[in-house]
Amino acid sequence: MKVQNLLIISLLASSYQAQAVTETWDGGDASNNAWGAALNWADNTITFGNELDIVYDGGTDTASNFLGANRTIRSLTYTSFPSTGHTMNMASGGGISRDLTFEADSGNSTVTINVNKLITWAEGATFDAGGNGDVILNNDLDIVHNGSGVFRINSEIKDGTGSNKITLSGGGIVELRPANATTDTDPTTGNTFGGGLEIQNGSVRVFMSDTKGANSALSTGAITLSGATTADSTLIIGTTGTVLTETITNNFTLNNGGGTISVGNASANATFSGVISGTGDLRKTGNGDITLSGANTFTGDLDNQNNGTIFLASTGELTFEIGASGVNNGIVGAAIGSLDLDGIFNFDLAAAGSGLTDEWTIIQADLLANTTFGSNFSVAGFTGDSGVWTSGIYEFSQSTGLLTVVPEPSSYALLGGLLALSWVMVRRRS
Repeated sequence: MKVQNLLIISLLASSYQAQAVTETWDGGDASNNAWGAALNWADNTITFGNELDIVYDGGTDTASNFLGANRTIRSLTYTSFPSTGHTMNMASGGGISRDLTFEADSGNSTVTINVNKLITWAEGATFDAGGNGDVILNNDLDIVHNGSGVFRINSEIKDGTGSNKITLSGGGIVELRPANATTDTDPTTGNTFGGGLEIQNGSVRVFMSDTKGANSALSTGAITLSGATTADSTLIIGTTGTVLTETITNNFTLNNGGGTISVGNASANATFSGVISGTGDLRKTGNGDITLSGANTFTGDLDNQNNGTIFLASTGELTFEIGASGVNNGIVGAAIGSLDLDGIFNFDLAAAGSGLTDEWTIIQADLLANTTFGSNFSVAGFTGDSGVWTSGIYEFSQSTGLLTVVPEPSSYALLGGLLALSWVMVRRRS
């Protein structure tokens, strides 16, 4: 009986797996470039659902396609297409907006890009009860972008069921632009997927100057930068208009090598008010400024690689993990950048060395000429006097950027007493 049951289960599983369907676009319907036209698919049929994997691999009429109705698929792969770019219109032929839902029968949904061309997902021009031209996630979505072109998502990305995450790998650029028109007719509030965004390898670009800004494009979930190096994982803050400041409220996590925040416009300033945690490094590139105003706990380096200033606001904090002499994270970078430090330094001294010659470079020496300490700057648990902060045997100097070990006053007194005793003994002998 057990053998029979196992056989039945195996047959059922095989039958279930057999339901997975791959449909390849060939553009066979010359009069209709919508997904719903059966002649546009290699086997002249199409059934949408959570077992459907769609592939663009050759074919014709790929420059602009339409959903035509609300559609559900498991995955979408761009292997090749003849047009110089591709636009997926989240609409019917009449311009009425339609939704694209990602729902996998098992595991995550995927979008895989193996072409070096611009791909755009565009929301429809007219909104109605049939849909808002949105991308709906009923599970996590993995974007594997192996191409050199930009993958631009102008549609809003929302959760259907659950709180779902987007993960980028492959090295390509994804633009999240849910409201990039000067006048936005969609009354909703930008991307609202709740599971967060992870950039493992590649870049995500958002824009301050879009109607609802960079903050709404990133939604509200935590952002994880987890590149093998900081250069592998990048959040690009773009500007195309006159809006040059914005506060991004997401929490960030820096895993593995960490990641990069790039602000290209020299007049722009992006403020990060959430908590940045993790063990990876945070690198800033571009000529714009960033402001850190959260109680940050990450223990990697803070690295300024270009012109522009890193501001530590009065509410901001940085954490430094101190080990044996010379072993610590710090503030590093190219000497062309500037630092404006008006917040709090936290030194984790639990594993710190205590030898009289022990020292740690907290701020790279050649950055000090372009470093300003504000009136609110302090070192947690230390007492400050004219730019020198002390706690027990540890001393931090704003002028040198060094944390050093110094003898406690009692040690000086003991040393003075020993010297005096030695002098007395010498006098008696003489």
